[in-house]
Amino acid sequence: MTPDLEADSTRPAIAASTAGGDPPPITEMNCARPWACYYECLHIACLYTDLLQGTLDMLVLRTLAMGPLHGYGIAKAIRTNSGEALDIDFGSLYPALKRLELKGWIGATWEISGYNRRVKVYRLTQAGRKQLRREHSQWADFVSAVGQIMGPVPEEGK
Repeated sequence: MTPDLEADSTRPAIAASTAGGDPPPITEMNCARPWACYYECLHIACLYTDLLQGTLDMLVLRTLAMGPLHGYGIAKAIRTNSGEALDIDFGSLYPALKRLELKGWIGATWEISGYNRRVKVYRLTQAGRKQLRREHSQWADFVSAVGQIMGPVPEEGK
């Protein structure tokens, strides 16, 4: 954090003004400082990234609940089980695998594949099984809440 950010007195005022209700929309017109708009947008982008990462983590845990797989196998299983709708980019998958390994939710060992190549095989741990149950429950609640808001598909012309 820069000294300019720490010393700015408008930051607490913005937080206090939104504590009791909905925050005002951020526009250049009502934004006291340009960097404040930038940081608010970053916060929204971080929330979106957290949702995407959380969803990918849950999909990986669910895939590994079926059995140990290497990275390519995980990506292929997610794609196949989603009816080809989800194509996980390896630039997203491998950081997710590392994140899950660091949290202790998956374990990894180097093994030799059927093609005589070294592959890192991932397995769900007990802690990972517990986390998957927790995330599955939260996901079901989320889907239910969104379903209530969305309701049935509206008919044409209505």
